[in-house]
Amino acid sequence: MMSKKVSLEIQVSEILDKLKPQFNRNIVIDNQEFFNVAKEVIKDQEKIHSSLAEPKTCDLETYKEYVLYERFTILLVQKTTFPISKSDPLFILLNKIPPERIDQISSEINKLMSFNKKNKFLNSQKDLKEFDKLYRDLILNRNDNAQSNGYPNYAYAFLDKQGIKESLFVEFEKKVSELIIFCQKSVSDIQIDQNKIIDDFYTPCFLCDNNKQKIILDQNVIENILNTFEILKKYKDKIKIEPGSSSSMRYYPTDDTFIISINSKFSDTHKTLDLIHELSHVISVLQDFQSKMIPLSKPRYLREKEAIKIFISILREKYMPLYKCFIGNILNDLQQTLFEIKSYSNTEANYGLAYANIKHSLYPETENKKNFGYKLNKNLIIKPFANLIYSIAYMEILLTSD
Repeated sequence: MMSKKVSLEIQVSEILDKLKPQFNRNIVIDNQEFFNVAKEVIKDQEKIHSSLAEPKTCDLETYKEYVLYERFTILLVQKTTFPISKSDPLFILLNKIPPERIDQISSEINKLMSFNKKNKFLNSQKDLKEFDKLYRDLILNRNDNAQSNGYPNYAYAFLDKQGIKESLFVEFEKKVSELIIFCQKSVSDIQIDQNKIIDDFYTPCFLCDNNKQKIILDQNVIENILNTFEILKKYKDKIKIEPGSSSSMRYYPTDDTFIISINSKFSDTHKTLDLIHELSHVISVLQDFQSKMIPLSKPRYLREKEAIKIFISILREKYMPLYKCFIGNILNDLQQTLFEIKSYSNTEANYGLAYANIKHSLYPETENKKNFGYKLNKNLIIKPFANLIYSIAYMEILLTSD
C-alpha cells in the first residue's frame, strides 16, 4: 500500500521495483516511459471509480494503484515477450511435435484397453521417437539462458520469478517424501481400479475413478460459501461465473467485477472443485482490498498460496469427501514436478526410468521400470514447472500444524 502523500513519480518507481522480479530482474526499464503512462491512466480513475456500482470493492486510492499495477503488468509482458526464432529448440520441438499432435496420440491411446497395445502404438509413432532428443535440447537451452542470468538452472530462474525463495525450494525437496506419505494416507480407504493406476499412460483421479464412494455434489455450493464468508456475500452481485476453455478468475477494475471461468469440458465434480478454488481467489483479493493491499504487488506464489489456503479450509470444513480426493490428486501434480526437477538438474537423465521411478514412489503398485507416459504431457513443453508453485504451497500448508 502506498501513502497518499507519495508523489506519482516515486509511486511509479516503487511499483516497478515490485513488478520487475516477476519478469526479469535484469530488464532495463525507462521509468519516464512508465511515468508518462501513469499520468494518462490516473487522470480518469477518480471519475471511473465514482461511477462504479455500490458497494465498491476498494477505496479510490487502492483502486487507482491497482489500475497502475495492472497497466504496468501488461506493458512488462509486452516488453519481455519475444517471438522465438526457427533455430530455438522450443520452435523446433513444437514444429515437429505440436501440442495438437500429442492430444491426438493421447486420444488414440485412451481407446486401447491393453497396456501392450498402448505401448506398441506409442512406439509406432515416428515423430515421437525424436521426443527425448528434442526435449533434452530444450532443457539445455533453457538452462543455458538461466545460467547466463546467474541461476544454477532453469528451475531456479522460474522460482525467482514466482517469488519462491531458494531456501523454500530446498525445504520442499527435503519434505516431499513426507508430503507424498500424507497424500497416500489421506486416500488409503479410497479404492481405484488397479489397472488404471498401473497404466503408464493414464493419470489416476481420486474424484473420477473412485470405486468405493460416489461424490455427492452440493447443488448450493455458491450459497454455502457465501454464507461462510461475509466479505464474499457482500459483493456477490459483482461475481459472474461463465463456462470457458479453462478455469480462471480475473478482476476487472473498469466495472469492479470478478469474472470466473470454469472449464466446460470438466466433469461436474471437477467443475465444483474449480469453482471453489476460483471463489477462494476472489475472497483473497477482497481481503487484500479491505486491507488496502494490491494483490498484483505480491509475487504469484504468495497469491496462489493464500487462495489455496482458503480453498483447503473450505474443503476441510464443508466437503470432506472432496477434500480427501483432492489431496490424493496432489500425487499427480507431484509426478510432473519431480520429473521436471530431475530432468533440469540432471540433463543426462534417462527420462523413461526417471518417470517410472517417480510414479512408483507415488503409486507403489506400479513397476519401477521404464515409463514413457511423459511423452504425452504437453505441459512439459509449453508450461514448464506448471505444478511447482502448487506443489510447494501444498507442502507449506498441509505439513504445517495450525
